[in-house]
Amino acid sequence: KYTRDECKEKDQQLTDSAIEDLENDPEFASSWCDLAATMFRRRTVTVSGKPYTKEECCVRSLEATRDDRDHHAVAWRYLGIILLSGNSAGGSSTVTVNGEKYTDRECFAMSIEAREYAERYEDEEEGGADWFHLGTILQRDGSVVVIDDEELNAQECLARAVDEDEENLDFWKVLPATLEEGSSDAVSGKYASYNFEDCQRRIMGEVQWHAIQVEKDINSSEAWNALGTCLFKEEASAVVSGKHYSRQDCFVKAVEINSGRSHVWIHLGDTITDINNTGLPTVTVNGKPYTKLACYIQAVESDPANSQFWSYLADIISAVPSSLTVTVSGKPYTKQECYIRSLEISSVGGSWFELCSTMAENDTVTINDKHYTVKDCIVNSLEFMRSFARWLHLGTILQRDGSVVTVAGKEFNAQRCFVETLKFDFDDDYCAPTAWKALVSTMKRGDTVMVNGKVRTYEFCLNAVTGEDEEDEEDEDY
Repeated sequence: KYTRDECKEKDQQLTDSAIEDLENDPEFASSWCDLAATMFRRRTVTVSGKPYTKEECCVRSLEATRDDRDHHAVAWRYLGIILLSGNSAGGSSTVTVNGEKYTDRECFAMSIEAREYAERYEDEEEGGADWFHLGTILQRDGSVVVIDDEELNAQECLARAVDEDEENLDFWKVLPATLEEGSSDAVSGKYASYNFEDCQRRIMGEVQWHAIQVEKDINSSEAWNALGTCLFKEEASAVVSGKHYSRQDCFVKAVEINSGRSHVWIHLGDTITDINNTGLPTVTVNGKPYTKLACYIQAVESDPANSQFWSYLADIISAVPSSLTVTVSGKPYTKQECYIRSLEISSVGGSWFELCSTMAENDTVTINDKHYTVKDCIVNSLEFMRSFARWLHLGTILQRDGSVVTVAGKEFNAQRCFVETLKFDFDDDYCAPTAWKALVSTMKRGDTVMVNGKVRTYEFCLNAVTGEDEEDEEDEDY
């Protein structure tokens, strides 16, 4: 934090430094630009006995023989703002640089083009301001501008401003004026497209906007669900027709209106937590209590072809007792059977590793008429996600049976699996010692192994089990 006097002192230091640089060499573009940046209240500064306005400093920066494109964007922007605000010398609507006259729109266009080439210049918020100023100028007179051989109108420039700085509400407030209310027509920026509704949502805020949509159609299940999904914090609420609704309240309203919305049942189930250790917390829908499990069952029954929902259901079924079942559409399912059903629908990613937790060492399961062992399931899971637990579990199995498996086209034995476990960052006191201990169990004295690009000896690995890494051991680069 700085006091007013400290800010003035700092500003004066920057000004003095820039003046000193320019008196030594007046052809440094960056120094002229730095000097212009300090001129917030001063009308002029004196360099080598001659007074200069901010406009003149920017022009000198752009005309300097020691070219510095990194500062061109800033200098052109300053000139554009000076012209736009009517503060140019003599009230002129143009500025002359290297014998050429430039209007305010041309200055902002030059700033945008210069910024594209400036490797050091990466301030997206300032880039958004360039597009915003240019867009408002074009909106005023209905003209277009050509930047990097692309012709752009006001609407497209304002969309680029939002692209660059989507947190700036001023940009969002101007863009809707170029769009038709209620229309789905959108204007494309450089990275995304925006319609009238997008702008209104950003201006009002997601919660307020969705609350208004609910008030427009109080019996819309979709609108209640959308309102609930934007209430991220448990204590957050939305006001609809003068009444407060929590995230859970919104999802309850959504399924009361339409009980067939499977995703909403999942959302509702996720809001049910056992904060008070009551054992089975519930929520009431149309006068009937539902537990978290019951909500998930409703989701599966509403959309039985959804692989993810079967996996969610399996995740919350207690593994003890292992014979516990749930009834879906009149048929009982165990935890294992839910995972199998999930993988029968889609074997991509899915629940291969979770399925292992329901299997004994020598068990096999059948999925779409194909048999899988625990080892098969772990290998399949690694094709989609690598983790410490998966590599450790697979390595333990391979060490026991002496086999080799192929994962993503590469062969792995037990030792290679344990080496993979050491590629993860550990934030506890269990994983690292466990990984080193597993690796040591595959070695004998005199052995070496490559770990994360370093050759490690048996002794190093043994010491690492207790956290006593031999940091002074000379490592051989891979």
